[in-house]
Amino acid sequence: MKLYYSLLFICIVLLLTGCSFSSLTEDSSHLTIGNSMEINTTDSDLILLDNMDTLATDGLYYASWGIGEKEPYENSEGKTIDLYDAQIYFLLDEYKDEETAQQNMNSWFTDAKANYEVLNEETITCNEQTYSLITYTFKNKNNPFIQGISVFTVSNNSVICIELTSGKNFEEDLKTVLLDFLNKCTYMKD
Repeated sequence: MKLYYSLLFICIVLLLTGCSFSSLTEDSSHLTIGNSMEINTTDSDLILLDNMDTLATDGLYYASWGIGEKEPYENSEGKTIDLYDAQIYFLLDEYKDEETAQQNMNSWFTDAKANYEVLNEETITCNEQTYSLITYTFKNKNNPFIQGISVFTVSNNSVICIELTSGKNFEEDLKTVLLDFLNKCTYMKD
């Protein structure tokens, strides 16, 4: 009975913290996200901040990484968070078919272009995957980041959006950093 309550307690803690058993058994050199993606995480410059699959039953996965130094920052909700010189945000959403995924990717891409001051838009291919890429600054001047670059793609029935945003202290070229990250992404094929 004591074992039962211990396991119940561990499950509750994991659920409340957004973790899952699959996250605990990840290979430390690779992170699998959904059924579509594997990321080589051996880059010591990337600090994994979040890996949430709590919405996985709906097919939605989220991960984020920090780059550089961190400092405390009070967000719009009044919470103090760690803000890095740059951050990568990864969102993957799985759909029932590729057509639905493509429609949703088009919607995500249109929404992103409406929310940012787009400086450049192009199509790139990286590691055999084609992406729609935009570079931008933020319309909201209260945003602690000053610039960003995002890519959008469809792989099988999944939509992927990867954003890299940076503050004034980040001196590396955003496109170079993002391309390096994309080269560490492997798409799982059906």
